[in-house]
Amino acid sequence: MQGSQEVLSTRPFTFWFSYAPKGKLSKEDYESGIKALGSFSTVEEFWSYYQHMIRPDKLPVGCKFALFQEGIKPAWEDKANDGGGSYTLRIKRHLANRIWEDLLLGYIGEQCKHSFEICGLYLNIKASEATISIWTRSIEQAEKSSIESWIKETIGLDEKTEVEYRPHPKH
Repeated sequence: MQGSQEVLSTRPFTFWFSYAPKGKLSKEDYESGIKALGSFSTVEEFWSYYQHMIRPDKLPVGCKFALFQEGIKPAWEDKANDGGGSYTLRIKRHLANRIWEDLLLGYIGEQCKHSFEICGLYLNIKASEATISIWTRSIEQAEKSSIESWIKETIGLDEKTEVEYRPHPKH
């Protein structure tokens, strides 16, 4: 404990938000449309932001939220994301609240052995589903397997369920 605030981890995180109701954006529109909501490094600070956020099942189509390590922007062009990739989960919107929150808490609580290799989590609201992506730096196969296992354990997927990893597009 530090004073009255519990230390969350050794690194701060930033919440990001964008809204694009008409679908895909150009790189320039995406870059100008994504806004940092604020950063935190304690449990109390996390909850001070999160308690005011609308949950995934209530967000309009086109909303995108992200939680990334501070200093890393949720864009493929960010240096930390270069050469990396992401695991993407497609989830029915009514199930997205619990899964999003479980992954957020596991990530900031560093419950994944390779949490420092995870750049951030990205939520994209679509008409009938939400997609949640776990973005990584450039990592080896052993780290990919470990992160995949953490995802499955965190959200209660069977170990046999495959979670696809895709490299980020080259820019």
